[in-house]
Amino acid sequence: MFICKLASLWLRERPLFASNSTWEAFLKFSLEDSLDGIISIKLENVRIDSPLYQKLDINSVAVSGWSMGGGGAQLAAQQDQTIKTVLALSPWLENQNDSFSNSTPILFLSGQYDNIASNFFHTNVFYNNTPMNVDKLLFEVAGGNHYTVCSPYNNCLLYTSDAADE
Repeated sequence: MFICKLASLWLRERPLFASNSTWEAFLKFSLEDSLDGIISIKLENVRIDSPLYQKLDINSVAVSGWSMGGGGAQLAAQQDQTIKTVLALSPWLENQNDSFSNSTPILFLSGQYDNIASNFFHTNVFYNNTPMNVDKLLFEVAGGNHYTVCSPYNNCLLYTSDAADE
């Protein structure tokens, strides 16, 4: 059996100017995406015509996400106790206090010079807010930015629509 690993939505771009309600809607979408993905993959494990039929270990579910998706992955694990671990890549949450409820083992990856989900306001805070009795690890890439955790090239141009057109 293989282990079922799910990725929450990786939001590639954020609007430059957005209200708090817009950010909350993005984060809610990321959270719901993770939870819906878990339900869908579990159903595929029991659907007779599925190529995944009885091949998934649905008791070993992990969620991951980048940026707001990393925040959504943390929130998903707080709501679904079947999630066994979280991988939060340059995570972003509007409300830092949401990370006080982390009770699932979590790996945080971030870039030292992340100017989108600043470690000072996001990753380091989430790590410190996660209780000491929860397995957790923070890995910060020296010289890295918001995109480093997604690319070995540390190049945000790889994630823009302009670069794809070239």
